[in-house]
Amino acid sequence: MNPKIKLLFCTDSPTVNSGFGHQVDLIMQSLQRYYPRKYDLHCIGWQYGGRMLDLGYCKMWSKGKKPFGIDVTKDYLDGLKPDFVITFADLWMIEWMFKIPRQSLWVAYFPLDGIPLPDRWANLLGHIDIPVAFSHFGFDLCHQKKVPVNLIPHMIDTKWFYRFDDEKRRQLRRKYNIKEDEIIILTVARPNKRKRLNLGLKAIDRLIEMRNDFSWFLHSDLIHDDMMTREFLQDLEYSKIKEENKFINLKFNFLAGINQQKLLEIYNLADIYFMPTGGEGFGLTTLEAGLCELPIVITDYSTSQELVGGRGELIKVKSLSVENPDGVKAANIDIIDAAQKLNKLCDNEELRRTYGRTCREEFLKYDKAEIIKTWDLLFSSNRHNIEDAMFRGYLND
Repeated sequence: MNPKIKLLFCTDSPTVNSGFGHQVDLIMQSLQRYYPRKYDLHCIGWQYGGRMLDLGYCKMWSKGKKPFGIDVTKDYLDGLKPDFVITFADLWMIEWMFKIPRQSLWVAYFPLDGIPLPDRWANLLGHIDIPVAFSHFGFDLCHQKKVPVNLIPHMIDTKWFYRFDDEKRRQLRRKYNIKEDEIIILTVARPNKRKRLNLGLKAIDRLIEMRNDFSWFLHSDLIHDDMMTREFLQDLEYSKIKEENKFINLKFNFLAGINQQKLLEIYNLADIYFMPTGGEGFGLTTLEAGLCELPIVITDYSTSQELVGGRGELIKVKSLSVENPDGVKAANIDIIDAAQKLNKLCDNEELRRTYGRTCREEFLKYDKAEIIKTWDLLFSSNRHNIEDAMFRGYLND
């Protein structure tokens, strides 16, 4: 019998409410569930500072004193001797890994959420044992620079997200004191610069000049006192949507998270999902909304085309802004086009239903039971490739 394949994940803690955290948690739990005797799972949780914590499906280790586990990763590699070390992170977060001597194969699972792919990042990817892109968008950017990478999309538990029947949706509206005939436009996003909530607010204000039979439900942490939240709240205070008392936000602490049932209810309160993002590395909330059969209105940039193209409304990009030192550009939506596309869906319930159904049908392919097979293939195919680690190919088309 082959010994277990030992994996060390380096990323957000699987217990925190973030995209990286949710994804590493789901991957490790799925490996444990579908291959219970095959893997020995460990994680350096970048938000965890305590003693080793046994989560049942993995052992979580402290991040140390420096960000990203910079000061402790070498010790864990020497002590645990994993077959693979897997980073889930933006490329700028992991440059320090090149300085660590190791015998483990390095799998870098990385997002790209804008153009271009900087030459510096392309060079980094060319020296990683097994680079794995989140999306077709990221995969194609790399191949345009002749950087061979793998592709494994994000996974989701499709049983967690679904549309309630009409009667249950009516009951839900009564529970939250929302009128049955009110159109609810939902956005799920943190108030950071990339999510472009300030432009979303302007589009919503333009829409309220056209009609007043809707409310904007923003599921976001507006409690934390940081600059982006303060700026958004200031804009909101003088907005038309606030003046018309058409803004909904339940008090929510991002770090504390939200239970699954509550999140499912929020999606089922809505009629339309609106995401004015500047760019997405993948788009988990887009998957969640689509699985709940919500029609999606989202910026036509980065990963949106592969997820929503032909199944929703893509908002025109008015301009691109350089927002990091490496020159990667983020999108700024055309506010008028966003309002018009939202208005179109507000007017057409049949189109909303059609988009919602087709999104769910398409997004079922991202179920954890399917995607985990690709992760298992990657690890199984490379466990003995210490000398020749460059495993390249298109793992998931």
